[in-house]
Parts: sequence; structure tokens; C-alpha cells
Amino acid sequence: MSGGSDEGLCPFRCNLIIESKSFSSKAPPTSMAILAEHVVVGLSSGYVEFYAIINSDSKKPGTIFKCKKKLSSKPVENIQAVPDLGIFITQSNGKLTALNPDSSPSPIKIPDMSSIAGFCLDQSRPYNLAVSKKKKVSIFRFNPERKSGAGYEPFTELVMPEVVTQMDLKGDSLGIICKKHYSIVSVRSSEGSIVPCPRPEYNPLLRLMSLEDMLLTTTNDLGIFTDMRGHPTPHRSPISW
Repeated sequence: MSGGSDEGLCPFRCNLIIESKSFSSKAPPTSMAILAEHVVVGLSSGYVEFYAIINSDSKKPGTIFKCKKKLSSKPVENIQAVPDLGIFITQSNGKLTALNPDSSPSPIKIPDMSSIAGFCLDQSRPYNLAVSKKKKVSIFRFNPERKSGAGYEPFTELVMPEVVTQMDLKGDSLGIICKKHYSIVSVRSSEGSIVPCPRPEYNPLLRLMSLEDMLLTTTNDLGIFTDMRGHPTPHRSPISW
């Protein structure tokens, strides 16, 4: 993001912890997630590799390779961590897999679906999980008291006018981008406005910033904040990067 040159304004420090030569295979990485000191990298070969961060308090932290696990013959498209549950959820070959940080399968039950296009989750209670498949979005909620063991249960379904290309979830608010439209929808009431994307040719992305507004990229170098009706949020200025 644009800003002054004063390093004191930067809240983050960049540290290189994994290099491409560190991977156990030549397959390029396609996804990654971090959970405490654990790093999981998804590869185009369908493997996930597990690393542990070492010397995290030093100026030059690094990682050590722990193990790897094959999910499928297709790329690992997405990995997301759920810190409170202590698991990683991965997507490969249209299916979801829940893994512990040591690569073992998690006993937490996740949706057994095939041919999914994408997923996103909320890392805080009630740990909502959204799974997209063409125009349909299925919402699941975590239930720690299921008779068959803790896991995700179906909550509701949404049908969009176009194929869903990207999602972001925060609490009961779900941000959705389709081919030419975007929306923030309440997963509890299924209410929300569908708004045309200002510049669909740029394949816009979105990130929910709160339960009532989101950051939407309108071009390759500009993002604007909008409310649930698609109106620019007056108290938030556009961001360039």
C-alpha cells in the first residue's frame, strides 16, 4: 500500500522463512497457511508439506521440514487454518481435507463434497464454513456436540445468478464475487444486494473488513470500501498499492 518512507509507520517486518529450494520436490507452491509455529505449503503436485518455524524471536527466523502428505494428483488450491480448532482445511481435486499440524487426519468432521470450486471460513466462533460449487454456496456451522463427533453441519444454501469465483466470510456476513457482480449476503437471513462489479475485466477480489463493509479491488492497483448495498463507505478512503 502507498504511504510514506518512514519505517516507523510499517507494522510488519518481512522475514524469509522458506525458499523454493527448501521444498522436497520441484513442484511450485500453490497455497500456504500458518498456524502458530506450523507452516503448511500446498504444491501443484497435490502434496502438502509441513514445516516448523524456528528462532521466531530472532532477526532471521527460519523453518525446518517435518513431513509431507499426498492429497491427490491435482494442485492444492487452498489451505486455511482454524486456530481455535487446531486444524488446517485443504482443497485439492474438488475435495476438502482436515489435517492436524502433524499431517495426521483430524477427527473433526468436514463436508464430504466433490467437485467444489472453492471454500472460505471464519476463524472465530461460530466457525462458519462456506463451500462454492458453480452458482451454489453451501454454508456449514461447527457443532462441537455432534453425536458422531465434533464437526461441521449444514446450515443453509445460497444460489447466485452467476458462477461464484471468490468468497470471504466474517461472522454471518458472506462476501461473494461472481463473474460480473458482487454482494455481501447475510448467511442467517439470506438477505443482501447484488451489485455490478465496476470493472469486471480486472477479475476483482474482495476482503470483508467488518460485518457491514468490505474492501473491493476495482483495478489492479486500487481498492474501495463499500457497504452491503454496494455504496462507497464515506469514512474509509480508497487504498492504492
